Amino acid sequence: MRIIPKLEIKSGYLVKGRQLEGYRKIGDPNLYAERYYLEGADEICFIDIVASLYNRKLICDIVKNISTKIFVPLSVGGGIKSFEQIREIFDSGADKIHLNSHLFTDLNFIEKFEKIYGGQSISVEIQTKLFEGNYYCFYDRGREFSGIKLLDWLKKLNNYNFGELIITDIERDGMKKGVNLELIDLVKQKIDQKNLVYSGGFNPDIDDILFLKKNLDGLMIALSLHENLFSIKNFSERFN
Repeated sequence: MRIIPKLEIKSGYLVKGRQLEGYRKIGDPNLYAERYYLEGADEICFIDIVASLYNRKLICDIVKNISTKIFVPLSVGGGIKSFEQIREIFDSGADKIHLNSHLFTDLNFIEKFEKIYGGQSISVEIQTKLFEGNYYCFYDRGREFSGIKLLDWLKKLNNYNFGELIITDIERDGMKKGVNLELIDLVKQKIDQKNLVYSGGFNPDIDDILFLKKNLDGLMIALSLHENLFSIKNFSERFN
């Protein structure tokens, strides 16, 4: 199981919120990315939570700077909807991009991307939460309700070639209440030959890491790392 620190960026700063809102400033993302790399992270994920044109340049500058100092895969997400943006992100040193919001407008964007860059460099994120007895998909950092049930969206995504699926539990994000085992099990039953990465609520004092290692290809962690609740080095020594 890969350990993937998630660095959410706003106006050049590392920030963290709860349930994808109420973000507060944490510090310099370059320092945190370098620290996590030295501790043994398998990948570093940068998310532009604002995704304006101005901040797009900022996040590319951050990735360009850090890519000269760390040597693990770098992935970037947030508001990506054009090949011009993708080229700029890859030129900055990123290895993969994350797609979510734009796919609700143009799901075939995955196929267009795959023909140019290959499926291994694309990750599809699903932001989901339980609503009236069913998991539904959201986008725009959880602010917009798609009206599409998670299982229906997974069925559509199975028709496309991409490297991995990132499932984000909105209600658990930043809450440190433990991962959603029900959600992980539900998604694993419905995806076809896709690597599964989970994000939302991880707490090393609660979660069964052996179970997660068995059922996930990657675990994306933010707050538990930022607050030093979880040690990548200790994980690697004990479980790898």
